[in-house]
Amino acid sequence: MSCESCKCQPIKIRDAAKAARKIVGTLDPDNRETPEGIEHRATLCRECPSKVRKHGIDWCGKPFTKTDDTCGCVVWAKIRVRGEACPQGKWS
Repeated sequence: MSCESCKCQPIKIRDAAKAARKIVGTLDPDNRETPEGIEHRATLCRECPSKVRKHGIDWCGKPFTKTDDTCGCVVWAKIRVRGEACPQGKWS
């Protein structure tokens, strides 16, 4: 079943779990990117034409959908986790 307002499809449990792991990863100080690194990544993501804003959240492309150029992740979480990388190679 999809939302009536936007016709989006419900997320799969596997995809939701992946997103949750990234968000939880931002809480681990050993797994957290530096403030300078977060700001650098945020600047690049803000300017990226692949960024999608949906329901007040910035996503790397279509939410929960991996393509050759996007990963479908929540940008806020992805830029904060050390070891994550831009699927377009703009930052790592």
